[in-house]
Amino acid sequence: KCRPVASPQEARRVIRAMLPRTGAVVLKADRGTGGANMVCIGEISADAAPVVGMMRIPLEALEHWLSLYGQQLEWPRQVVAWLPGEEYSVDVLARDGEVLACCVRLRRRSTGGLALSAEVVLAPDVARAATAVVASFGLTYVNNIQFRRDPEGKPRLMEVNPRIPGTIGLTTQSGVNLPLAAMVMALGESLPLPEPIPGWQVQRYAGSVYRPPKRQVDATEPLVLRLEQTLAGFQSPILLWDLDRTLVRLEISLAAVSLWKKR
Repeated sequence: KCRPVASPQEARRVIRAMLPRTGAVVLKADRGTGGANMVCIGEISADAAPVVGMMRIPLEALEHWLSLYGQQLEWPRQVVAWLPGEEYSVDVLARDGEVLACCVRLRRRSTGGLALSAEVVLAPDVARAATAVVASFGLTYVNNIQFRRDPEGKPRLMEVNPRIPGTIGLTTQSGVNLPLAAMVMALGESLPLPEPIPGWQVQRYAGSVYRPPKRQVDATEPLVLRLEQTLAGFQSPILLWDLDRTLVRLEISLAAVSLWKKR
């Protein structure tokens, strides 16, 4: 349930046609970062993964809002049915469309595209959906696929990010070091990866605090996520930058590096 619209007038018609069936819709740009300028219109029955700062407009205010801001928006845009269910971010390592490793993260709260609260979970249907997306695009190396469940509980594709995501640290904490495995793969080798350990969580504040399964972390405990010397021959940490210049900080365990070097 997604319709492209080329003008405020067309958006008005499509929104009014979709709302009786969906209760709420999202008006969003074709491109952008972290849901910038994303607007929710209508009545939200539930929201399992709130987005900090997302604008919400009741239907009765739609005409006034479009008259004030419609011409300032970039068109065309998309009118998308509201998905009330749980949101997932799936990190996958792939080679020519074949998934080599996969970690499913449940996103409970986010801002600017980054998860503020997330947990590694077992969700086989979401993993299968991500595998199908990777195969259809023939993706390689580390990719991130995002889903939300519809009112019937079925995972619906939200976006495909053919890059390392900002919350990759939670995946590495769960035992699946995809960035290291991708570097090893690029050198023509392979690094065996275990299944992710479910239950690992992250809470993002000024930094990121990781919590292992079934363990409470005291608020004064130092941040687990840190930059460190990773590969032999490097005198400083490896820094990876997202395309929008977001710093992706990685913890690549020395044990994993040693395992690769001994092969």
